[in-house]
Amino acid sequence: MTQEQADFGKVEMINIGTADFFSSIRKDIDFAWIFMGWTGIEAELKGIPLNFVFLKDYHDALDFYTPVIISSEETIRGNPELVQSFMKATAKGYRYCIEKPQDAGQILLDSVPELNRELVLESQEYLTKEYQADAPVWGQMSEIRWEKYADWMFDQGLIEQPLEPGQAFTNEFLPKE
Repeated sequence: MTQEQADFGKVEMINIGTADFFSSIRKDIDFAWIFMGWTGIEAELKGIPLNFVFLKDYHDALDFYTPVIISSEETIRGNPELVQSFMKATAKGYRYCIEKPQDAGQILLDSVPELNRELVLESQEYLTKEYQADAPVWGQMSEIRWEKYADWMFDQGLIEQPLEPGQAFTNEFLPKE
């Protein structure tokens, strides 16, 4: 908002909780943070125009990783084989989604048949380009990206002390392909 010379003090924050996004934008809210790969796709399918803004277009530090897989230091130290196996299985699943988005979508639909078929399949097509994005391999993270995001969060007063990016993540458990 600062970049747009907007006054954040004029914004009334409303927690819509689990309320339906599409109902909320008709009556309660003017803007919301959504996931383009699901709600954005759903809006397109419903013919509801959105003024969607990618945060990374406002500041390169906002090109953060999502989702992030988190483990405790205790688990990493005490059971690295479990972490390694989990990451191997997770990478295999993501590779499958990247290579066969329609088949992956169908697996989800088989497990949760009440989901909107068209939404699931369109979401998978969109996400197939996002799962790995610009990384050389799925899951690989960049210290520079972590550093930019952490520095931005500190500068905004969102974290109390600077973050050491190299301690926030590891690529150590990614499968060696």
